[in-house]
Amino acid sequence: MKKLTGSQRTMAWMARQKAKGLCAACNLIAVDGWYCARHKLQNALGCRNRYRTRVGIPLDAPKGTRAKGSHEIQQPKINRNLT
Repeated sequence: MKKLTGSQRTMAWMARQKAKGLCAACNLIAVDGWYCARHKLQNALGCRNRYRTRVGIPLDAPKGTRAKGSHEIQQPKINRNLT
């Protein structure tokens, strides 16, 4: 059998856990998909924080806050009559 690297071994273990109906992070019963209720919440918060960091939203911003897109940024007015 081919020797697996660290990340491959971890993913294989997680897949076996999912096949058994267990959480991918601990040995509790999985609620929905990969994780138990505790780890599902931790995963959701981690995903939210990674997204907020990537798009420039403060991590402590209230729920529903959006990053300013290019359509919301005020562009300087250019007087086109001064040619």
